[in-house]
Amino acid sequence: PISNFEARTSAVLGLRNLAYGRALDKVQDIATGALVLEQTTRVQAIWALSAQEPQRVFDALLPVFYNRTESCEIRTNVFTLLMSLNPNERILHDIAYFMWSEYCPQTYNIVRSFLANAVKSKSPCNRV
Repeated sequence: PISNFEARTSAVLGLRNLAYGRALDKVQDIATGALVLEQTTRVQAIWALSAQEPQRVFDALLPVFYNRTESCEIRTNVFTLLMSLNPNERILHDIAYFMWSEYCPQTYNIVRSFLANAVKSKSPCNRV
């Protein structure tokens, strides 16, 4: 096992750059928590998943976002990545509905702020 932060970060980024065979599956296992590593390595893995096809990222990470036992940092990073992948309207509605019962104030505020600003946006690229 890799024992320090720099080595783990390099390993995650290396697997992402390989994007060959099952390399991204290993990154996905880290991002979803299937492989237990520290939070900073998971955040690196979450962002490394941007190299995958968007639907696969949504399928893997939406359950992480909806898991309220995950830390605020993990959930908000997942949310930010998912929003950068242009989710469809159904996903946006599901997330908005899910926020009605959210008890983590940081997650709630980030999601609420993003959705409120996206709705007000005049830019066609940012329009929800």
